[in-house]
Amino acid sequence: IEAIDRDTPLIIFTEDNALNGVSSDTTSVNGKPSVGHYIHKLFVVSDNDSFNRLYEFLGRDHINQRLWDLGYSSARIRHRLSIDLSKEQNRYTNPFKFYNGKKIVYNQPSQLAKLDLDVPYKKYFLGKSHIKENNVIKKPLNQDLNLTKSDYDFLLKKMSILPRESHHPEYDTDHYYDSYCKFFLYGDKKEKISDDIRIFNKVGLAYGFLLDNAYVVDFKNNIEFFLSAVIYGNENEILNDNIYEYDTLTIPFLADLGRVVYNYELQRKREYEPDLNRFRLNY
Repeated sequence: IEAIDRDTPLIIFTEDNALNGVSSDTTSVNGKPSVGHYIHKLFVVSDNDSFNRLYEFLGRDHINQRLWDLGYSSARIRHRLSIDLSKEQNRYTNPFKFYNGKKIVYNQPSQLAKLDLDVPYKKYFLGKSHIKENNVIKKPLNQDLNLTKSDYDFLLKKMSILPRESHHPEYDTDHYYDSYCKFFLYGDKKEKISDDIRIFNKVGLAYGFLLDNAYVVDFKNNIEFFLSAVIYGNENEILNDNIYEYDTLTIPFLADLGRVVYNYELQRKREYEPDLNRFRLNY
């Protein structure tokens, strides 16, 4: 959308009493909502409201279709988080308006999802093969992400920034300690994470499920690794009672898992040393 970027102020309008709009955001620099600020809060403290606003902007059909096009054929994004809405309400998104001063530069009407999320996913792949650099690739064509270097730099910073390094908003570090959304290696600790370590990740926590998807770099020892894990802890097997074993079992498990892999990587001999300069960012 040429008229806007991730920092363009926006207003989400209310057309249904169950879906509240938004016209201001006191946590942002200028007091106004924007896509970029929602992405910031989404990664720094895994903010559910920010997810919901991005869900509103993209629309459920677009989210799922893009995931399928990119090869994530079993993915299904069905609803918002932490608000009780019907199946029909989760198909609907509120209208958006983006502003340059008082001038509306982009208007997005409300959307209604139509994709059947239970249909076989294979129909959404394009073709049986495709040509890349004069070579025939015997796989369907999956579209690449349309991201610039500036977009990648922005996302890398937001995926790795710690709550204490965030200025808009500023977070109470007694509650939002360094490891608040860094489960691998540090999840069971609250002390400051070394500046030599950067974790680029996104976590999830709901209904007893705990997950972390991370790229970990150690600048001092010049090591890197990817790690992804999902664990489920719900001893009483009751959902929605908010009694799960996050603090006593699942978060400590992911912390231990991260340390085991990290210690292995410290000892592993490498044929090629990684160049980690791309990931040295200013926070």
